[in-house]
Amino acid sequence: MSTDESKREETTQHNDGEDAVKRTVSGRHAGTDLVAFFATLSQTAEHLGAHQNVLFDNIITNVGSGYNQHLGGFTAPVSGMYVFMTTVMSQTGHNAHFQLLRNGHVVCNMYVGGKGYTYNHDASAGSFVLQLSKGDVVAIQNLDSGEILFGGHYSYFSGFLLKAIEEDPSIIG
Repeated sequence: MSTDESKREETTQHNDGEDAVKRTVSGRHAGTDLVAFFATLSQTAEHLGAHQNVLFDNIITNVGSGYNQHLGGFTAPVSGMYVFMTTVMSQTGHNAHFQLLRNGHVVCNMYVGGKGYTYNHDASAGSFVLQLSKGDVVAIQNLDSGEILFGGHYSYFSGFLLKAIEEDPSIIG
């Protein structure tokens, strides 16, 4: 058992006070598996360059300090299964193409088709489950140059650790 794990005995009781189930539960100390972030885009991002990370600058939650608003990426502080959500909204009359990246490699694409609408924005949203190793980086990146991403907190990027996974140090690669 690792140093940050502990065992505790848990007992479930009936209403009459008699013990019904007694079991030993193994778990981590509180706080070691708590990782979550939520960041929005406060201002409209104009003239985004091709393959430029979107800098979601308004951090609302950053438990575990994994999200970096200056680089626009989340770095996994622990290995595990993570859930990510994003919504990107295009400026009125503009299309936008975005990608979810893990360590610089495309996981999936998102398309926002706002071109042709005179008074309407369009948005694309997605949820993603990824197994990450400690130090892996996940980011939302603009695909084409010159696109405009609507701010005003309509576009956001968030994620959380679903379950920590201990990696076997004897496995290399």
